[in-house]
Amino acid sequence: ADWNIELTMSPGVNPLSSDFEGTTPTIGWTPLNTGRWAVNANGSGNAYSITATGYAVQSGGRPGEYALRGDSAADRYNLTLKAKLGDDVTISPNANAVVLFDYQDANNYYFLQLDNSAANVRLYKVKGGSATILADSNGNDWLSDNAFHNIAIERDGRNGSITIHFDNMTMIRASDSEFRGGLFGIGSMNGKVSFDDVRLVNLGNRTDDFGQTTLN
Repeated sequence: ADWNIELTMSPGVNPLSSDFEGTTPTIGWTPLNTGRWAVNANGSGNAYSITATGYAVQSGGRPGEYALRGDSAADRYNLTLKAKLGDDVTISPNANAVVLFDYQDANNYYFLQLDNSAANVRLYKVKGGSATILADSNGNDWLSDNAFHNIAIERDGRNGSITIHFDNMTMIRASDSEFRGGLFGIGSMNGKVSFDDVRLVNLGNRTDDFGQTTLN
């Protein structure tokens, strides 16, 4: 007899994943403005994209467009995704993408801004509707093309640590524990952008390293 055995090992982990394929590719996602979003072919598969540009940044320096999803119980987690700027970086000096996390409501959350301008690659805290800078990337030019890049956010709300990786390199470190749990989101300050392979692993109170980004 022939045996075909397939093992899947994810001890204690039930990740939230979106690859934007299938008959309901955006299930679980809630955009601010549905008309600005579309699932479109991108390389070998689909991506979830903002197809509009030039819309206004929200008051207080908050992102102008985003879509939310989440595990409201996630307090210690890894969030990974692929992001690609949609506005042509050769003519759009401030083409950007944002990733929101620990979203409590429209006026209280954290967000990472990825930007064609090195000076604008920053981690923000939105409190009471106003965005303030928590940390930046020291002016390093991380993003200067229209290709997909891997983004990973390692968050531990218990001690406040936030570590952000860009293509497997550490880009930003910060600490803040005011907002814990809540939703996460993807979007832009004011332009086009595409996302794919979004995955959140809720590590809960685990003490092992099976959920660490390097093992995903």
